[in-house]
Amino acid sequence: MRLTDRKQLWPRLDKLGEKKVLEMLAVDQFEEHEEEEVQKWLARKIAVDALNETKVTKWVVIISAVAAVVAAVASVWGLFIK
Repeated sequence: MRLTDRKQLWPRLDKLGEKKVLEMLAVDQFEEHEEEEVQKWLARKIAVDALNETKVTKWVVIISAVAAVVAAVASVWGLFIK
């Protein structure tokens, strides 16, 4: 059994991209000793993507909340001006 060097494999997978790696994995284009590292890379990629989506969603929610507060203040201010 040969061990796979993560420092060499992961940059290669990054260049290929998630979609291509999944396609290659489906048609068994990786060597047997690489498959476990490929699975680890995919799991990490999915986790990082989920984290990034969470960060974006958080900022969208914060901006929406600020906009709602500004609209409420403007609405109340409009009542006092009339």
